[in-house]
Amino acid sequence: MDFVLQKIRDCESTIQGMESKHGCDFERFSAMLREKADLSLEDDWLDWMAAMELRQAWKSVSISANSSSKVEFTESGWGD
Repeated sequence: MDFVLQKIRDCESTIQGMESKHGCDFERFSAMLREKADLSLEDDWLDWMAAMELRQAWKSVSISANSSSKVEFTESGWGD
């Protein structure tokens, strides 16, 4: 469980770093990117999106682990 919590914290750190770097939240950054895109900004957008999706996935694992004694990863995703 400590591993899962550390993964969540890692994702949150990445998200906070992106918010600090760009001075806004993801939604505002996405809107800005539609008007003015370049390769480095697109890379940041992808990293930011990945961190948010991974954080949600790890939170789901955490919830599953708390409600079940067995959590496995299958080809279709995380399940019990």
